[in-house]
Amino acid sequence: PAETERRDGGDGAAAADSVFSRCLLKCAPELSVKKTTRMAAKVDGYERLKGAGNYPYAAFIGDSLRASVVCDDAEAFWKTYRALRGDPDDPRRSLKILRLKNKLGKRQEPFNFHLNCSFQPTTFKAPIQLEIQIWAAEIMALNDVSHWQYEVSRAGDVAAW
Repeated sequence: PAETERRDGGDGAAAADSVFSRCLLKCAPELSVKKTTRMAAKVDGYERLKGAGNYPYAAFIGDSLRASVVCDDAEAFWKTYRALRGDPDDPRRSLKILRLKNKLGKRQEPFNFHLNCSFQPTTFKAPIQLEIQIWAAEIMALNDVSHWQYEVSRAGDVAAW
């Protein structure tokens, strides 16, 4: 089952007056962990793109773990991004945005923000790379309806789909 909750500053409770109470966290295990077959396809693609011998190709995969934040309005969308970005000058922050793909601003499907991030848990020596997507709720609703078309277009053949 999908794990979703509306929340504010981290304790799981949503204050009625909090802008983050207008956000939904989508983090379903069957979607939030990239399947090994899809990662293998990406590694093959990076080998072709980067050239033979430029290992490790898996180092270019930045979305093996991912989550989406769906925001009800523009204010919630922007404040979510600002909260995830945090203070770029704070060396103690555990989440760092490595790259922002502004597909909304480029008018490129799926019309959202893709954040490739580095998360440093207190229990690990090395950071974990992950992707967070920020969506406008109305755009996410359309994407949910048409996502199967993306899956079909990405399939190499009928058996792969």
